[in-house]
Amino acid sequence: MGQRRRTARDAANAAVALGGGGALLLWPAFLNGYPLVFVDTASFLHQTAAVPPVWDKPVVYGPLLHAFHWRLSLWPAAAAQALLLSWLLWRTGRMLRGRADADGHLLLVAALSAGTAAPWFASLLMPDALAPALVLAVALLGWGDPRPFERFGLLLVATLAAAAHLAHLPLLGALLLPLAV
Repeated sequence: MGQRRRTARDAANAAVALGGGGALLLWPAFLNGYPLVFVDTASFLHQTAAVPPVWDKPVVYGPLLHAFHWRLSLWPAAAAQALLLSWLLWRTGRMLRGRADADGHLLLVAALSAGTAAPWFASLLMPDALAPALVLAVALLGWGDPRPFERFGLLLVATLAAAAHLAHLPLLGALLLPLAV
């Protein structure tokens, strides 16, 4: 019974840390009062309604946005981006340190939120926000030891992130080079 309680407590701590990390990464959106958008965000939102699709944008990010905004609010889409980054940072911390803990994760995300552009990209509804997800997912696939269900999730993230922006394809190629040697 004690092991089961500890496992449930660890899972609860991880969930709180991942959610807290996601919230920390959204501080620019909270400060703005809404997720950050760019003129192209409207084009991506229009992709799911346009026939034919918008010709100058990959047809990946628009449907991803649509899956989360439900034509009600863009907050769920921003939250999904921030939670994705928080989860990838959690997994990266576990890979690098051999374990992941809530306090260490929240400290890392707080430092990244204060000293890098990570929160600005996590709050921005553009496919550019998936570049760090691509880097972390490929690193975790190449050097981490993901469980089978995590491997599937990481492959899905890497595939969608690479396909979401034309600049992510050469980035993926550069990331795969060290894995080939």
